[in-house]
Amino acid sequence: MIDAVEKFQVERGFKFETYAAQRIRGAIIDELRAADWVPRSVRSKARSVDQATRALEQRLMRPVTDDDVAEHLGWSTADVRTVRAQVAMSHIAALDGMPTTGEINALDTSASLAMPEASSPVEARETRSLLAAAIQSVRDREQEVLRLYYFDSLTLAQIGQILGVTESRVSQIHSGAVKKAAREGS
Repeated sequence: MIDAVEKFQVERGFKFETYAAQRIRGAIIDELRAADWVPRSVRSKARSVDQATRALEQRLMRPVTDDDVAEHLGWSTADVRTVRAQVAMSHIAALDGMPTTGEINALDTSASLAMPEASSPVEARETRSLLAAAIQSVRDREQEVLRLYYFDSLTLAQIGQILGVTESRVSQIHSGAVKKAAREGS
């Protein structure tokens, strides 16, 4: 506000309120961007993956795979998985909350779910076991959302229909549950 007062130029013919509102809004956006440790390029790719996923789910009327999304975007499957892993990590913990060397927690588990190396049967069983243990640390409704999403491979829209809530609410429940499971797992 003080910066807006100091830089306001009456001779330009704008109302001070209009000028100040734009300056304050810009300052807020700048601060939010500075506080976000995830690069803008990752956020942009995540939006592309999310939009493609939603479009394909609506068109195909089934849960889509990373292969479907990759083909739709013209990317490799590994690129789609990498973006999903980066997004999952950004939702779970900030940089200062990252585990120290030797710790195993839900963050490690979520990253391994999205990586192609987790395809061996032994690793897949271990990952499912760790995920099941992390799920036990959250409330019943959150457990149900996580179970339906990760174990039954349902879309957020399908889960919303089952629970009688919106897709957006399912997404909120999912994000909160993942954060809780990550805290409990660390």
